[in-house]
Amino acid sequence: MADLTTRMLIDGVMAAANQGMVTTVLEQRGNAESGAILVRLDQPDGTCRLESRVADFDGTYSWQDITGPEPLLPDAAAERISREKSFDPDLWIIAVDASLASNPFRQE
Repeated sequence: MADLTTRMLIDGVMAAANQGMVTTVLEQRGNAESGAILVRLDQPDGTCRLESRVADFDGTYSWQDITGPEPLLPDAAAERISREKSFDPDLWIIAVDASLASNPFRQE
């Protein structure tokens, strides 16, 4: 999917997730052509995990869990997202209801 812009990828994955009854919310729109993507996976217990799309050395993309070994409480997640936004203001942020699914972007 290297030829897709970030916006096209996000629009497509969010539409497919919606059809699969997985709730996704676009919390911040980033650079339409090549913005980085951060997915917040909201767990039923109120905690969340954060995953970031990273480019590998060969130009392909993979997903990295940036939460650490334990899920984050809402305040800690908000703080981490704020730090990520300070590094990259063109970051896309998508929240996913993880009670029914994992990161829908992993199936891209």
